[in-house]
Amino acid sequence: MRIVLLGAPGAGKGTQCKRIVARYGLLHLSSGDILRQERAASSELGKKAQSYMDSGALVPDEIIVKMMVGAIKKAPKADFVLDGFPRTANQASETLTTINKPVPPKNVATRQSIPNNIEITVGTTAIMAKNEAPK
Repeated sequence: MRIVLLGAPGAGKGTQCKRIVARYGLLHLSSGDILRQERAASSELGKKAQSYMDSGALVPDEIIVKMMVGAIKKAPKADFVLDGFPRTANQASETLTTINKPVPPKNVATRQSIPNNIEITVGTTAIMAKNEAPK
């Protein structure tokens, strides 16, 4: 089982993740925790993310996707709950393509279910992400 929880800071994602982990035995993968771990370990990706984090800016999709995909691939279980990731439709698409292997376009379903949100489904994995307007 793969679950994705999205919401604004302080919305209760972490609280709900703890409950889901306790009930279903899933691995909790928090994007914030993984960013801080990568930075503390001075990994190549952590160093790249450092300046963005220090300035309060969002870490670019390319960096955060690589970190999260790395964490997912290192996970001892195939079942997990993602906390606060993905934040954009691009992050969702890139992550799904990477963890599920390339999927022919006919197997990818997207739908706009809530204003400014996109749900992307590949196989049995569905991710909903906020579709942010380019700046």
